[in-house]
Amino acid sequence: MRRRFDWEKRKAAAPNDLVIRSSLPRWIKTALRQSGIKRMSMLSVLSDEQLLEIPGIGRRSAALIRQELLHFFATHRQDRRGAGDQLNAETSAQPEDKA
Repeated sequence: MRRRFDWEKRKAAAPNDLVIRSSLPRWIKTALRQSGIKRMSMLSVLSDEQLLEIPGIGRRSAALIRQELLHFFATHRQDRRGAGDQLNAETSAQPEDKA
C-alpha cells in the first residue's frame, strides 16, 4: 500500500514549482506523484528520513532530489531578483514629469 502525504491547503504556488517540470528522472517523478507529492515546495520541507519512506525513493534518488531542490531554489531566487532589478532599471530610466 502506498503512503500518501497529507498537506494543508496552501496558497497556490508558482506553476514552475511542479515536480513534473523538474529535470528529475522519470522514475523519481513517478514515485513522487504516486505518493501525492506534486510540487517542489512540498519536497523542500521533507527530511531525508521522510523521503526514504516514500516507496521507490532510496538514498540515490534522495540525493538527486536534494540536488534538484538546490538548483530549483537558486534559479527561482535569481528569477525573482532579475525581475526586481529590471523593474528598478525601468523606473529609474523614466524621466520625471516637471510640472
